[in-house]
Amino acid sequence: MLTNDQISLRAWTEDDIDALSMLRNDMDLQESLMAQPKPNSNQQVRQWLIEKSTRDDAVFFVIADTATNHAIGFVQLVEIRPLHGIGYLGICVAPNHQSCGAGSAAIGLLEEYVIDVFNIRKILLHVLHRNTRAIGFYDKHGFVETGRLRKHFYSRGRYRDVIIMEKLLAR
Repeated sequence: MLTNDQISLRAWTEDDIDALSMLRNDMDLQESLMAQPKPNSNQQVRQWLIEKSTRDDAVFFVIADTATNHAIGFVQLVEIRPLHGIGYLGICVAPNHQSCGAGSAAIGLLEEYVIDVFNIRKILLHVLHRNTRAIGFYDKHGFVETGRLRKHFYSRGRYRDVIIMEKLLAR
């Protein structure tokens, strides 16, 4: 478990399924994460968690409030390529815990961990071009735009552009 004063990054437990189901069933939130929004039962969320946490090329953590140990989101690095020292970031924080520092703390803890454990030197991500709040968050944390995939993600009857961002990690 990785922890600071505000949050912990830890493995998921059965107690997290209700909170994570709420996130997986928030259609607007899922669309902003470039997931195809659809209803998820608790059993489907459990299966999703099993799949996420057992991948060989990924690391997946629940973001938990340190004071309560209650799940408030998740963070992951997927498609880890050890030879190249890269991986793709995914982060989701419950709307009522956004703008409170939880996402920033999670990114910081994750970066330290993947440098030490996986020798990651660069983190990449994809974000919808219209998700200006997320782009601002990533800018604040040292990510820079490196490209754009035009009309790449289908959402609400339209194909939308996706911004490619990356961050070189300090060693």
